[in-house]
Amino acid sequence: MMSHSIKLMLDSGAFSVWNRGETLDVNEYGRFLKANKKWIHTAVNLDVIPSRPGVKPTHDDVEKAAEESLHNLEVLEGDWGIKAMPVFHQGEDFKWLEAMIKAGFDYVGISPANDVARASRREWLDKVFSYLCGDHPFPRVRTHAFGLTSVGLLLRYPFHTVDSISWRLAGSYGGVIVPPFDGDKIDYTRAPKVVTISDRRSECLTQGLESATLDHVNRYVQFMDMDLDEIVMNHRARTRLNLRYFKQLSDTLTPPRFKANSLTRPAGRDGLCGVDRATFEYDIVFSMNGVWLYDSMATEEDIDTRLLSYALPIVKAKSLKTYVSTGTFTQRTQRERLNEEPGLTPTQRPRRKRGTQQASLRTGRARSDDA
Repeated sequence: MMSHSIKLMLDSGAFSVWNRGETLDVNEYGRFLKANKKWIHTAVNLDVIPSRPGVKPTHDDVEKAAEESLHNLEVLEGDWGIKAMPVFHQGEDFKWLEAMIKAGFDYVGISPANDVARASRREWLDKVFSYLCGDHPFPRVRTHAFGLTSVGLLLRYPFHTVDSISWRLAGSYGGVIVPPFDGDKIDYTRAPKVVTISDRRSECLTQGLESATLDHVNRYVQFMDMDLDEIVMNHRARTRLNLRYFKQLSDTLTPPRFKANSLTRPAGRDGLCGVDRATFEYDIVFSMNGVWLYDSMATEEDIDTRLLSYALPIVKAKSLKTYVSTGTFTQRTQRERLNEEPGLTPTQRPRRKRGTQQASLRTGRARSDDA
């Protein structure tokens, strides 16, 4: 159990609010950041999202949103004394990234689009790091990748931090993230598989898995000091297993040396090139939702780098001082007490059938993925 405070990154939650057809006020956000400045390690700018949900933004929409986002950045610093992290989004002109660097920001958010193919994200990230690094292996500024935990991409780009929500989502849908082995050790340099071993009601799906896949899952679960039956029957156990994977991945990662090529290196950007760093951090920041179950689990697993959203009601209703000091906002709720036994809800418990992992009549599946 950790005895030190949380390194909290606070995101504005602008995208979630935008998806609901609502907006956030930059001055209210700035007032909150100033009041809680002591407890926030990194505050992220209040971005303006172009267009509206379901409508593809035009070039003018993207330009206007980028300009308004830069204005919010200036308001937070000028009116509230908050030097927030600016965020450069896929689809924006590189002049906005250049403006962030020239304005002296040394920690910049990088946000790949989540509605494009992985190849498109990789091509764009190649351009971003070619722009930031030039002929050097590391960028001059620190970068944070939003929503990027693809192992292949983590091993390609020298980010300072990345955030992950995969550890929470996979387990809730019956999945476990299973990395390959290299001899008798886990190989964190290769992409894991996401193996579905139960459904959302925690009913076992392992019978349909190939024998070799099930053996591999069982070997990994035992390696992580956990029990396969519990992993199958309990989404909390699956979530804890996935949390441990990302924690060990974070502890293992070393920043790769980026090498630009003639196709991705922008011309005339030598003034923005980086320098080789003697030391360079590479941390995963764990995305949280303020729920006691996940907060307490992260605390038990010594997770001290966390991301919360200002758009979460509990963030504004509870004390950030308490969260940063203890790892949770409050004690568990009555509903969480009722759900302490395996399963998602009390009404689902009679449907679960305890037994060995081979007791299923359903079909499991495994897929190769950069979790």
